[in-house]
Amino acid sequence: KYPDSRGPVNQIEYIVEKLSKAPYSRRAQAVTWDPGFDPNTDDPPCLQRIWLRCTEEDGVLKLNMNAHWRSRDAYRAAFMNMFALTELQKRIAEMLSERIGRKVLVGQYVDISDSYHIYGSSIEDFHNRFLKALEQRDFYSSDIRKSRTVSSDHPMVKRGFSEADLELEAEEKSCINR
Repeated sequence: KYPDSRGPVNQIEYIVEKLSKAPYSRRAQAVTWDPGFDPNTDDPPCLQRIWLRCTEEDGVLKLNMNAHWRSRDAYRAAFMNMFALTELQKRIAEMLSERIGRKVLVGQYVDISDSYHIYGSSIEDFHNRFLKALEQRDFYSSDIRKSRTVSSDHPMVKRGFSEADLELEAEEKSCINR
């Protein structure tokens, strides 16, 4: 929810309402930047906006999302940022499906970062943990200790997604209770 002189604005509800009336709308977006506050803060939001629009292919609606970031920590934040936003995209597709009484699938996700960087305080860890691991591993091996990639149906990955889902649910409940 975004504070406004008329009260809080639920931007996700706005997106669902806008797309339920016109799935092709170019106005379904949510913003984080507050021009009255953020220019003078030491920690302005990294995520600037999300923009959503439905496309139809062979009679099937797909919800596409673009995310625009001002700044992004490539090593410590980007992966979970993308995971969280694609989960949000999935939830908005479900809400839209329920609202219009028609299946809406998740479409493409486009992620744009104006500054995609690794902080100096993370460089040594990045070299020691990430780059050295790349040198020591095959691109794919059935032994995940020797592999750079892991299949998305691997139990470890499934467990990670389940744990992330629980964290997102808890965070969502805490936001609702505020």
